[in-house]
Amino acid sequence: MFLNRTNKAYGCSRQTEEGKRKISENRTPFIWTREMREKASKQRIGKTKIHLKTRSDKGIKRGKSPGVSGALKTRDRSYSYKKVGQYTLDGKLIKTYTSAKEAKNETNIKIQNALVNKTKSAGGYIWKY
Repeated sequence: MFLNRTNKAYGCSRQTEEGKRKISENRTPFIWTREMREKASKQRIGKTKIHLKTRSDKGIKRGKSPGVSGALKTRDRSYSYKKVGQYTLDGKLIKTYTSAKEAKNETNIKIQNALVNKTKSAGGYIWKY
């Protein structure tokens, strides 16, 4: 049941002797003679090698050039920031920051866990959006 009737693991067994001879001739490696190399070399004289051309922007870091990407990086996004409040443990407001990143940079306290309610406080303060 479900036996493979041909021995395909070793190639096609239905190939004629003529076909086998043609396949073996085409498998032999191509050998360049001295005359063939010289002729090919003369044909390439004066032609540029496309794959050897250096890029015009070689050495320049990508993304540093001015343009659309530069404008997108410098645009004002303060409208999308959530204000963060710093409170004492008693609940009195100490200071309000425009974003969580600004609060983290000014206080050097990791406040993210307190903001998402994983912890109640961070650095001895309560933090709320």
